[in-house]
Amino acid sequence: MVIQVTDLFKKIAMVGLIPYLCCLSYVAIAHEHIHTSHSPHVHGVAELNLIVEHNKLEIQFNSPAINLLGFEYRAHTTAEIAEVEQAKDHLINANKMFVFENADCQQTAIKLDFSAVEPVTKRDQHQNESQAPLHSEVSARYQFKCNSGTELTRVNVKLFEYFQYIKHIKAFWIAKSGQGVAELNTSSTTINLN
Repeated sequence: MVIQVTDLFKKIAMVGLIPYLCCLSYVAIAHEHIHTSHSPHVHGVAELNLIVEHNKLEIQFNSPAINLLGFEYRAHTTAEIAEVEQAKDHLINANKMFVFENADCQQTAIKLDFSAVEPVTKRDQHQNESQAPLHSEVSARYQFKCNSGTELTRVNVKLFEYFQYIKHIKAFWIAKSGQGVAELNTSSTTINLN
């Protein structure tokens, strides 16, 4: 089976691991590139990019909105607005989403992007409905500081427990031990970083 990787990870594979690990801030600069160039939009499938450098860990999660909410349009009803808020509440708590083995990692920053499904405002109501995206994406970017980041060996991904429509996660990782790809599902939720 051929697995498509993001352009960023293709560059890493072609150029080598060291230039990209020397400066984790590159990932922050490339955030928009990652967000716009991930794998094709497939319902039930999400993508996770994970980079470990020394005591820093960054995780980028991208998913079709339907995987988290059950819909892909701007929230209109009270129930839809509540679904958006519940998904945000789950994702904002990284300790519920990820369990780190052999490392104590504390969340230092998070950025959620639910802009494609945020509730409709009065200004939005006046816009042409044909401008609404057919396939909406949601993303979360986490940054952590780990007491022993180079010893992080496994990450248990708990997203399946909170979002029933996620069936598979394509996980791309870079760590001191190397780089790799993991196919996660409800019965296989762990990324081995070696």
